Order: sequence, then structure tokens, then C-alpha cells
Amino acid sequence: MILRKTIAKNASFVLLTLALLLACGCAPQEKELPAGPKKEPAIGEKKGWDLPHEILNRIVPPTFPDRDFKVTDYGAVGDGVTDCNPAFEKAIAACTQAGGGRVVVPEGTFLTNGPIHLDNNVNLNVTKNATIMFGTNFDDYLPHVRVRWEGTGMEDYPQVLGATSKAVTPRIRPWGIAYVPHP
Repeated sequence: MILRKTIAKNASFVLLTLALLLACGCAPQEKELPAGPKKEPAIGEKKGWDLPHEILNRIVPPTFPDRDFKVTDYGAVGDGVTDCNPAFEKAIAACTQAGGGRVVVPEGTFLTNGPIHLDNNVNLNVTKNATIMFGTNFDDYLPHVRVRWEGTGMEDYPQVLGATSKAVTPRIRPWGIAYVPHP
């Protein structure tokens, strides 16, 4: 008895669904009107995909004074063994004191035991065959800093490459930075 009721309910449901599909499919379709000329939205009406072009036009690329500060002039050695963090700090300080410019990392592998913090108007320029290796000793990255991760505040290690709040974004070529553990 229960089986008959279940079959009857399922059959009724299937028939009702088919009837609705046929009724919708057989109804006369409205004709689309030919598209006229596109009307540009007024400035206050722009939204969605109208905005990216306008936003991109407002972005001004950073400019830096035409001065170079090679990290090797401040004691850095590109052998992948010598700690070059003090040389990076000195080159960045000299660049900042001069009013800005480029801190240039020439060809070689430069180990830095600790983070690199850029100041205002400092452009870190890592040349094509240069690599910056960050050391793996966690004590070199102390003190911890207050950060947010997915909305939760916590204490964590600082960025390995950071900038002050008013510093411009450094130009870093993707082949120049390596997070390679020091042997």
C-alpha cells in the first residue's frame, strides 16, 4: 500500500513538472528590440565595470631621485654566506638621508639575517642576476609586531621586506628575491 502511494506521488510530481516545462517552452517569446547606440552613464551613475579605467587613469607611478646607492659600497658581499643586513641598513639610511634614490643590489647572492625595512623615497632595485636570501634564524626577526590575520589581532614576526607607511612600493623583479634557507 505504501509503495503504491509513493509511486503515485512521484508520478504526479513528474507529470506536473513536465506540464510546466512544456507550458513555458511553448509560450510565445518576446522579440528583442534592436540595440541602439550605447549611452554613456553620467559621472555620478558610473559603477561596476565602468570604473576600472577611470581608477587606473588616476594611479600615478612613483618617481625617485636619480641617485644610486650600491649595497656593495656599504660592505655587502654577494657570496651567499656573509650577513649583508648591516650593509642594507647603511645603504637605505644613506639613501634616505640624501633625499631618496635607488638602493641597488648588484649581481650575486646576498644573505641577510633579518628583515629589510625601506624608508620613504627608497627604490630597492634588485638587478637581473642578483638574489637576496633571507636567513632562517627566527631570533634575527625579533621583536614581534602586532598584525592582523583574517580579522584576528596577534603578535607575529615582521615582514622580511617591509616599508614605512608612507614609503612607496619597491620595484622588485620576480627573479631577484629568493626565500632560500641558508645551509
